[in-house]
Amino acid sequence: MLKLFVYPFSLHARKAHFVLEESGHFYVYELVDLAKGEQKSAAFLARNPTGKVPVLQDDEFLLPESGAILRYVAENYAPGKLLPADKHLRALVDKWLFWQPSEANQILHKPFQVKVFAHLAGKTLDEAAFQQAV
Repeated sequence: MLKLFVYPFSLHARKAHFVLEESGHFYVYELVDLAKGEQKSAAFLARNPTGKVPVLQDDEFLLPESGAILRYVAENYAPGKLLPADKHLRALVDKWLFWQPSEANQILHKPFQVKVFAHLAGKTLDEAAFQQAV
């Protein structure tokens, strides 16, 4: 059985969640509340010593890192559905898979952080800070 350990405000965890949804395969969504420090618990650190989400559990097999999870789920739980068979087309998928954390995250993280943290704190969005982040 697949179980995904995530925190919903983690962009990396959301990617793993999306690929599981797209695969159509049954899985269990397990919240790790980063705000409460659950990622530092002995139980979670046994799953991922870095204390980061997401982590995919496939029976006894544990796999952290969103990119690895995306590839693992696509190859093993959605064969032919999410990855093309052609090696050149698969390489282009990998290009974008590796581009996202190295390039897009840097661009998207700050505006996301400004907006989400204001919401979580129950504050009004500082539009000037948001526009500067964008």
